[in-house]
Amino acid sequence: MDYERNHGLRWFSSAALWINIKVLKVERRNELASRDEWQTVCVVKRRWKILLIGSILLVVLGLIPVTLHFRAKWKLDAYRNELIRKGEQIEAVQLIPQSVRNGAANGAHLINVSAAVGNRLRELLPFRMQIVAPGKARLTCRETAILENVNATYVPEATKSPGGEIDIVPLFESEVAAKRDLLIELRDATAGPMQFPINYAKGMVALLPHLAPLKEAAMNLCALTAFDLRKKHTDEATADLLAEVRLIGNWQHEPMLISELVRCACVTLSCCSTWEAVESHQLSETQLRQVQQSWEELDLLTKATASMKFEAVVNAQTIEAVRSDKDIWTGGATMNRLNEFGQLVTETLSEPKAGFKQLLDRYPRYWAWCWVGSYEDDLRTRRCVEDICQQIRMAQLWKGSTLYRRGEDGLWELGSESVFSWATGNNATLRRSAAKLIQNQSLVSLTVTAIALERYRLQHLNYPATLDELVPSLLKRVPVDYIDGKPVRYRSLSNGSFLLYSVGVNGVDDGGDATPMEGSGSSSFLMRKDLVWPQVASADEVKAFDEKKRGR
Repeated sequence: MDYERNHGLRWFSSAALWINIKVLKVERRNELASRDEWQTVCVVKRRWKILLIGSILLVVLGLIPVTLHFRAKWKLDAYRNELIRKGEQIEAVQLIPQSVRNGAANGAHLINVSAAVGNRLRELLPFRMQIVAPGKARLTCRETAILENVNATYVPEATKSPGGEIDIVPLFESEVAAKRDLLIELRDATAGPMQFPINYAKGMVALLPHLAPLKEAAMNLCALTAFDLRKKHTDEATADLLAEVRLIGNWQHEPMLISELVRCACVTLSCCSTWEAVESHQLSETQLRQVQQSWEELDLLTKATASMKFEAVVNAQTIEAVRSDKDIWTGGATMNRLNEFGQLVTETLSEPKAGFKQLLDRYPRYWAWCWVGSYEDDLRTRRCVEDICQQIRMAQLWKGSTLYRRGEDGLWELGSESVFSWATGNNATLRRSAAKLIQNQSLVSLTVTAIALERYRLQHLNYPATLDELVPSLLKRVPVDYIDGKPVRYRSLSNGSFLLYSVGVNGVDDGGDATPMEGSGSSSFLMRKDLVWPQVASADEVKAFDEKKRGR
């Protein structure tokens, strides 16, 4: 009995143990299964988190360029609307001048006559107020011989002398005599208003074939003036000078900045001719008064703002075109994009540094510029133009201009910082062009003053102590230096001459210092520390200049 009972207990204990082991195994298996499932859940949750965070980052990264794009467009539109509310003209159609009666016919006639005169006179034209020393220029109408190198294409005689240096005086005089009838016709052609056909809709690629002939016409008139001064034909020389100034005044305004710069070149040419006439002391008081009145009517600034605004319009049109196709700016034909990409890759493999930079410019940087930078460049140029227009208005009001000031927003500003700033037009170029217009208006002031001083000398046999003595008999008021808004500077000198000048391109009154600007590399009397009305150089000064030029 005990045995059976003990045997039953052992069996029961073994069964209980087996059951416990089985239960433990099942619990362990369930525990392991739960752990794997939990790990799986954790992995899935981690992946979902990464996916969610990545999606958020992608959305944010996608929103950044979209935000910048619409922000740039909004700022540009807001600025345009602000200009419209102020009554500013920002559309090309508002800036294009109206046609004037007989303007196109007069312009075509002048161009045809100038073309008939030809280019030979341009090569034979004597020095125009050539600066031989600071504040001193040669008076060519008194020189009997002038040695110069000329273009043998127009003057084959130049090939007959060693080095091509010949005496141009006899050739010049014979050429003027042969073309005198045409030159007189050219002089008469300046009497009426002149306009020239321009397709303004083409913007920056509009053809302007009349500009070179216009400058040629101005030089031909200068040649006629020089000839008549050499021959002491004062009545003819006076008519020539009046025609030179009429050419500038009757050439109707064109809102293309390059047209205004060519007009400035014509002003400089006419100023040189007037200097020759004034300093030769040939013209009478009556003749000088006529020339002075014609100069007093010249106004280069009233229409200058329209030219600047038109440049902003042209700039916007250019940006829009380049935004559509970069090859429009380069002027090349649009090539197949796949071929273009292959070409860039090939260049990158051959020259990695330059090719990789070109690859970046052509794709990511170009896309970024189209999406954001182009609108910023457009806005930057429009603001620059409005600032320039304000400076021109200040100059007109005799309050001076800051365009000549060195600095962040002055004459030497580099313009847009965009990697595609070539598409915006150069803001610094716009500022320099506006400064050129203001400087030439100051040159007009100096010319008017110099003529009035010569008239005073004829009346009193000497020069006045101050310019106030010229008012009101010879001048309505003392002419202004438009660069700084002050009257033109004048001092009578002990040797019986005078010093007449305005502030130069550095924007600083250097006391009449006519030495060249450092690094200018130009012999022009305009590129000096001060814009000085030159005195006549002595024969020794001219000789020393010529010997230095020839390396003796």
